[in-house]
Amino acid sequence: MTGRWIRIALAVSLAVNVFLIGAGATVIARNAQDPLVRSPSRPALRAAAAGLAPKDRDALMAVLHAQGRGAKHASREARALRAEAWGSLGATSFDPTAAKAKLARARALNHAARGAVENGVIDFAATLPAGERAALGEALGRGRVRRGQVVSPREAAP
Repeated sequence: MTGRWIRIALAVSLAVNVFLIGAGATVIARNAQDPLVRSPSRPALRAAAAGLAPKDRDALMAVLHAQGRGAKHASREARALRAEAWGSLGATSFDPTAAKAKLARARALNHAARGAVENGVIDFAATLPAGERAALGEALGRGRVRRGQVVSPREAAP
């Protein structure tokens, strides 16, 4: 290789490295602007907990963890039912009624699990002072947080 080609290769390498460093710095800066946003679409319950006093936030998170553990079995069963229903599409003796029943059962399990979590949050909110309860309700009513902006539940749905 001649000296000219080496200089060109070094210049291209320098340009690529500067671009990558700039892109990395941009990502870090955007994520550092709002420390509460840890993912592109943060669940409303956890985002709402951030507005509570530390003691109440810890109590709400404990409620959410307890309800989540309780809902884990139902969610696993619902996933298994969905997998069975969709897997049965290729069977030679496909039964649409059975597949629909499995999907309906999966939806019911998911609905029950979500209801248990929501009921746990309502029971927790009943223990809060009126001002904090109102602030929690307002935060939960806003929907989801995405990149530092509140997104209504309709906009958050795909």
